[in-house]
Amino acid sequence: MANGFSTVANAIVIMLLFALKHTQDRQQTALQLKLDELIRSSPAADDHLVQIERAEEKELVERVRDQIEVHDSLRSDDGVDKSERAASH
Repeated sequence: MANGFSTVANAIVIMLLFALKHTQDRQQTALQLKLDELIRSSPAADDHLVQIERAEEKELVERVRDQIEVHDSLRSDDGVDKSERAASH
């Protein structure tokens, strides 16, 4: 009796996991479509980022490196980090 209950319980858990995974995949796809649309609609955006999730690992690494460089350049002003400038005042 306990073995039958355990089997049914395990089957229910597996079904719930599949349902949860399907819901997450659907939400992620919808979110990705929205982000792609925003990228396409913004003239200043890099169109190469549309569907970047399908890119090879090498391209992803290059894009991350490029973004880090952009962020670093935005944070610094003439080579002085804003946090360092605030700490000196």
